[in-house]
Amino acid sequence: MTATLPAGASLQETPIERLGSTGSPPPGRRFSRWPDVIFSGLAHGAAWITLALLAGIILSLVIGAMPRSASTA
Repeated sequence: MTATLPAGASLQETPIERLGSTGSPPPGRRFSRWPDVIFSGLAHGAAWITLALLAGIILSLVIGAMPRSASTA
């Protein structure tokens, strides 16, 4: 079952009214730089650990395949 609206129908025929003040924006907040530095360090650390794990898996697969490839040659 589908419903279609007439071509001229619009959901927002009336303008939207603002409830808040139209004055200046609120003052900017001061943020500490340390949370960003800590998060960046943790993200980089996790990336290096992931890279090391993947390199270890590849190395393990290569070492595991060496005796088989040496016996077939």
